[in-house]
Amino acid sequence: MLTPVWQIDPNDQNPSLSALDPQVLKELCLAESNTLAFLEEKGYCFGCPGKKCHQPHSLVNMVRSFVQNGNSMECDDLFQAYKSIRSNFTNVLVDCVEDIKLNWNPTYKYDRVTKCPTMFMPTVVDVAFSKDNLIIRNTISYFPTVDKDNAKEMFQNIANFDRGDSDLILGAYDTKLKYFMSLYVSKASQSDMVSDIFLH
Repeated sequence: MLTPVWQIDPNDQNPSLSALDPQVLKELCLAESNTLAFLEEKGYCFGCPGKKCHQPHSLVNMVRSFVQNGNSMECDDLFQAYKSIRSNFTNVLVDCVEDIKLNWNPTYKYDRVTKCPTMFMPTVVDVAFSKDNLIIRNTISYFPTVDKDNAKEMFQNIANFDRGDSDLILGAYDTKLKYFMSLYVSKASQSDMVSDIFLH
């Protein structure tokens, strides 16, 4: 599973934007769409007939589920529609997060959490999000991919994954099992070893 982590307002010393702002969510949508198109082209993902893959599980996909015909909408249309439901969508997220804080425990886990939408995963919001803080500074998307079979190829093609408009968002990619991190460390270690051989 390919898992980009998105930082919101990355260049601002005192960030004021949130992942829930329409222009930010639109940029997330565009970045996800571009990355998904590349994954489909290369056959790295799965899900639907005709080489089409499942949309990534993300804050954007949650918005799609709240908007009528949202799954078939292009990003521009989706976030025009989102503007009218933003308040309700935010309230649903708040109720869900507060419910988790009250009712999640190691024994029952989410069994007693009842106020979360079906598509919710805690990583679509950051740890600071709450009824007293409606700003989301970081969020994660999950693309359905076959990591073990394609990890090396995906890592070699990482420059083709859309990292977003750096004024609004900045994405950093890895897989759920951190294959990219392992490959990067391995590559860096090999490079260091080669340098040592030729420099000593």
